[in-house]
Amino acid sequence: MTRKRRLAIAVIAFALIVIGGEAVVESIAVEGFHALVEDRLSQATGLEVRFGSDFHLEIVPLLRFEADSVTVTDPHGPSSPLLTVQSLLLEVDPWQLLSGVIQIDELKFHHAELMVDSDTRGESPLPSDTTPPPEPMPAEPESKSDFLQIRRVDAKDLRIVFRSGTAKPSVSLVIDELALQAEESDEPASVAMRGSFEGNRFEIEGEVGALPQLLSPTTPYPVSLRTRVGDIETSLVGSIEEPLALRGIAMDVRLDARDLALIGDLL
Repeated sequence: MTRKRRLAIAVIAFALIVIGGEAVVESIAVEGFHALVEDRLSQATGLEVRFGSDFHLEIVPLLRFEADSVTVTDPHGPSSPLLTVQSLLLEVDPWQLLSGVIQIDELKFHHAELMVDSDTRGESPLPSDTTPPPEPMPAEPESKSDFLQIRRVDAKDLRIVFRSGTAKPSVSLVIDELALQAEESDEPASVAMRGSFEGNRFEIEGEVGALPQLLSPTTPYPVSLRTRVGDIETSLVGSIEEPLALRGIAMDVRLDARDLALIGDLL
């Protein structure tokens, strides 16, 4: 049994003892885990994860985690953070942890900035190592949904900056509001988003693939969206091989514009 699973069982066992003792408990908050959570997340991701002073963790009735001033930095990359989040809230079903499944019922983050870098070959510099990777061993493909389930994501004031290692200028995607929701984590998710891209306002609604696959797609990520940019309406149906990096896009696109000159203004 892994250390994480033993910890999850201990937490839930403690909660059962409290409830079984006929104590009236609305929530149980634990302190002193600030550095421990930072270290564990850093080890799991290969990135440097840090939280601000406002750090709160509850274990009953849901595993609820709140933090401010979150930064995520690649220790092998630029000194500036890959991700900064002013306010983060995470709710996890503690009972699912017993079976080794992380079920995220709700993930909220507000006032965030994500840097997506690429080198001169257009490759994303995620945690890197100077040692060449070993030859992959044949194995059965594993889906993120086997151990990670996500039901709802809510973001406000998110800025995504696509930076290039070449002389090309950076481009920015600003998301004012984003809502992703699925009844079951392995089912397609509804999406509603509004924001701006390079100064052009847009609205998007529709359906995308299962949320865990968005983080680590094992197959091209399915997309079916309706977008509006000014007076231009677009239908996008297809897939994206690397959705977070916006690479490997294969889409059928249909445009509906009353004035074709409007399309030229966006190009």
